[in-house]
Amino acid sequence: QSAINSLGASVMAASAAAFNIEILVYFVVNAFGQVTSTFIGQNYGARQLERCKEITRICMMQDLLVTFIMSAGILYFAEPLLRIFNDDPAVIAYGSIRLLYIIAPEFINTVLEILSGAMRGYGNSLIPAVIALLGICGTRITYIYTVFPMDPTMETLMKVFPLSWLVTSAVLALAYMKFVKHLSGRA
Repeated sequence: QSAINSLGASVMAASAAAFNIEILVYFVVNAFGQVTSTFIGQNYGARQLERCKEITRICMMQDLLVTFIMSAGILYFAEPLLRIFNDDPAVIAYGSIRLLYIIAPEFINTVLEILSGAMRGYGNSLIPAVIALLGICGTRITYIYTVFPMDPTMETLMKVFPLSWLVTSAVLALAYMKFVKHLSGRA
């Protein structure tokens, strides 16, 4: 937040306006993660490991599809949506930048949410929590103190979001595959 604030009032207003729009997509992405957790928990409790794997695949595909549709709509209507919150051209321009950098790569976040939800459904909530904490927060803090000062612009700052999701999703995917392989070996 302090990095956003350092870029001025227009960027702060744009960030707040864009956040109000982008959070709608995140709610849907997160809801699919919660559904994944619930259905896997039920099926894992019934010792239906293959069904659990299928649930993960189905939820991932559905979440990616819905996220793509919502993201495309928001990016297409970015300016009128931002105007709901502020009609200043600078705010709309900066808000559009934020939406582009957050909404366009939101599909990466779906991987993170679905795999986290799946692991929680299997009864393992610690691993995805630690990976998310270190991956998202660690990447962002490191980036803010190393990359951002070299080019303190809105675009540079917004790149940290998809980067942190990508790093976290990659580590989480590896952890998920190892975890499921371990479960399959026990079955």
